[in-house]
Amino acid sequence: MSYFNFKRKKLATEVLKICHECAEKAGIRHAMFINYGLLLGIIRENDYIPWDNDVDVCIKSDLISAAQEIKYYKLLKKATKGAPKGLFSARDKWSVVKDPEGFSETLINSEKYEWTSDSVTKKQPRKVRFTWFSLRKKPEYPKFCHWFMFPWNGCYWHTKAGQWVKDRKFSVRRFKYDKSDQAILKGIPEDFLKELIKINFYGLDIQIPLKYGSCLDFMYPGWRVPRQKGASSKKIVCIAKKWNDRKTWKMVLA
Repeated sequence: MSYFNFKRKKLATEVLKICHECAEKAGIRHAMFINYGLLLGIIRENDYIPWDNDVDVCIKSDLISAAQEIKYYKLLKKATKGAPKGLFSARDKWSVVKDPEGFSETLINSEKYEWTSDSVTKKQPRKVRFTWFSLRKKPEYPKFCHWFMFPWNGCYWHTKAGQWVKDRKFSVRRFKYDKSDQAILKGIPEDFLKELIKINFYGLDIQIPLKYGSCLDFMYPGWRVPRQKGASSKKIVCIAKKWNDRKTWKMVLA
């Protein structure tokens, strides 16, 4: 079955272009790069993988501010005509968690605050950092997952926080966690993502890791031989008992 047929490739490229335009306006394009399934498709096939079903966009959150994240999110919600919630009209999912640097949970969708810098001009809410959000412009469009990655202990990490703690994602037989754990994170060696390079993909300038071969070897062992199912491997995992106390975080090497 080909999910990324000609029509969906066209729709995906349309959204990818809008994401990069909004990222430019929000001042975060330098921190944005393509990873996971689309990176695999670009390197192996110079195209989308036909049987893939989404696009993964990664952002180095340590290179941007909370205000820039919110600005980017709001730009995406106003990005296109004919879609009442912009690129989120058919899918608007996100996760936030308390951040060790002092940011804490709050609702993203509230419009009663004016985010102009790292502080707000009206009522002072609790600050927030994204960990992930997922959008879809219309049902026939591919979904786009945004991963806000951060460095810690030699790796870059991504997570959906507690929403991600499911056996189908992380088997308790391999990773010992329980319901009291606030987050499970997947890691990639920091050196693999340290430098980004620009390439042209369907006429759009995007960024990918300079060490894309190392990334793919790590995430998709044997990636040079196409397989029509599977996800990125879980070689380095972190279990966070308390999100705001990194002393409770435990790395697991699978």
